[in-house]
Amino acid sequence: MNVLHITDSNVFWGTEHAILSQAMALREAGVTAHIMAPLNSPLSRKLNDTDGCLLVPASAFKGAKIVMELANLLCNGRYQILHAHNGRTAFQAALAVCLAGKGRFAYTQHFLKPRHLQYTASKPIRRYVHRWVNRQASLIVAVSEAVRRSILARQDAPENRIVTIYPFLRNQPERQPPGAHNHSINTASNCEAVILVLSRLEKDRGVDLFIRAFSYLQIPAEAMIVGDGSERDSLKLLVRDLNLERRVRFAGYQSDPSRWLANADIVVSPCKSEAFGLAILEAMTAGKPVIAVDAGSAPELILDGVSGRLVPPNDHRAMAAVLDQLISSPSERCRLGANASKIASERFSAQEMVLRLKRAYELINTGSVLFQQTFVGKLIL
Repeated sequence: MNVLHITDSNVFWGTEHAILSQAMALREAGVTAHIMAPLNSPLSRKLNDTDGCLLVPASAFKGAKIVMELANLLCNGRYQILHAHNGRTAFQAALAVCLAGKGRFAYTQHFLKPRHLQYTASKPIRRYVHRWVNRQASLIVAVSEAVRRSILARQDAPENRIVTIYPFLRNQPERQPPGAHNHSINTASNCEAVILVLSRLEKDRGVDLFIRAFSYLQIPAEAMIVGDGSERDSLKLLVRDLNLERRVRFAGYQSDPSRWLANADIVVSPCKSEAFGLAILEAMTAGKPVIAVDAGSAPELILDGVSGRLVPPNDHRAMAAVLDQLISSPSERCRLGANASKIASERFSAQEMVLRLKRAYELINTGSVLFQQTFVGKLIL
């Protein structure tokens, strides 16, 4: 069984990390899985040393040429399944399957709200196309139960074609002992804790909420913000306006955040629309306590008071209060981090998710009925 994952992305964030991890793990599980990506994209550069990538010019994704190429790949038997990872490539893959008259089409919904819902001028047309694509799909992968519920609420697709398969970490960060620090990152002598935010710096990511919460802390701490985006300058201005320049550091984009995780005492995920918090999972795997907003997929990863803490959306004072509690209690941080690491390994293992996806491919490839119900993991402490 040969599967082609398709993305026209020209960035490398959580979605692209998930695609790469998934394809590589599938190959290790005996599935021939390749990735079609734009030439010279960050994802394609990471695949240069493997034979698992089909590179095409980014401009080709915008025309009919890519549809014909995908249809030919199906017709000549090179692939049996096309697995798309955003709306544009899902439409192209669906057309290719119809044109070829063979093969199966799957796609992953990586966001709580599809991009077409953000447009007003052509919303009816986009919605019609989106629903047509959903009905062509033999398999729709939701990256969390929150995403699955969102799809069902919009009545976008038949329930028995949707399955929740969580993204996973193929190369997991090493679990850090409580209080462990990477001394190559300097902190102030009176710093009681280092707080880490791993996030794109965009308006919907809530980093401004974290900065405002940080300004209310009663205990000396330092913040490391790892990530980049269009809001970087405005967030730096907010830090300056709140007189936090000596305590908040912007590290920019880091391809390997393990160095920063090793230095952190607490990890904060301030986004209220997280489809799946890969950064949360990474922190949990490393044994770090996580504070997240009680929205989106965060409650699926974090059991409040057991493996981390959840705070109400848009409430920076509540976030500040929880931060102060954890900063002042190393033993509580240790307890939450240990539970988080255990849950990450038991509920979000790469082996579990890959086997589930492989089984889904096998079912749709033979034309079988897909699923009676979606996967909901058990929390076992």
